[in-house]
Amino acid sequence: MKNKLFEPQVLIQKEAWEIERLSELKEDWDIRRVRMKPGRLDVHISFFNTLRMQFSSVNYNNAILLQGSAPKGTVMLSIIQSKGQVSFQNEPLKPSELIVTKYGEEIDYLAGSANQILTFAIENTFFSKLFFDYFGTSFEVLREEYRLVIDLQYTKSFIHYVQKWLNYFSNEKKFFIAEIYHRIEEEILYTLFSLLQITPKYLRKEKFNMKKVRQVMQNNIDTIYTISDLVKELHISPRTLQHNFKYTLGVTPKQYFHQLRLHAIREELMVAEVGKRQISDIILKYGFFRPSHFGAVYKKAFGETPSQTLKR
Repeated sequence: MKNKLFEPQVLIQKEAWEIERLSELKEDWDIRRVRMKPGRLDVHISFFNTLRMQFSSVNYNNAILLQGSAPKGTVMLSIIQSKGQVSFQNEPLKPSELIVTKYGEEIDYLAGSANQILTFAIENTFFSKLFFDYFGTSFEVLREEYRLVIDLQYTKSFIHYVQKWLNYFSNEKKFFIAEIYHRIEEEILYTLFSLLQITPKYLRKEKFNMKKVRQVMQNNIDTIYTISDLVKELHISPRTLQHNFKYTLGVTPKQYFHQLRLHAIREELMVAEVGKRQISDIILKYGFFRPSHFGAVYKKAFGETPSQTLKR
């Protein structure tokens, strides 16, 4: 086992960040972020690294879609706090449900309103050993049939507990002693384990294939393709589509598809060379025919005009 997965450090960031800048802070992560509703998006982040663990608390003041994977060699534990609907891999989450994914498994969750995401990325072997020691069974066996949930009455206290360690690392940055870090890592994980409730999974029979619907949308993001085309292709009713999106993802199909396209355009503008590509050509590819109207929509979504993004 590696004796150091992360470089110990602390960052406490109070101000708002653009979502594109988060990758600068957490460069080991391969995460794509898409805001799901128009309006200002402020991102506040705090995190600390120990030798085998990285903790982060990220607050978004708007709906957000996150897709990607955790750092190599890690297990990711996440808790999403939101007053709106939250889904993971196309399934609605219970309040304070612990999401656990390993490196190479898909991260795909969507919060339909303002939210806070608490995440631990933990060295895989270290996590597996402590999990088995505490529960007497392997995580792989347990997660096949059970969900892990933190009782709501303990969630806030656990957040305060983690904040205590964030403050500790902030004040004691010079003491990078492996033995101390190992004891702290074990204490944090055992405390988390002690708060978990293990409940059986109740898998509902679902004829509606949300994963397939989203994939079809992604495949047609840069074509003249509408929601009407989608329901015809998949032989579903508009009402069924609308209901399942609102129930599972907390947004409408139109909102979801619209925001995917806006972010795809933004990504193209950020890498396009000024003078070599016309903004009108890029937006036309994604089904926007009126540049002046699109400019207003884009500025409302990102706080700047398409030409300002292009000049970056």
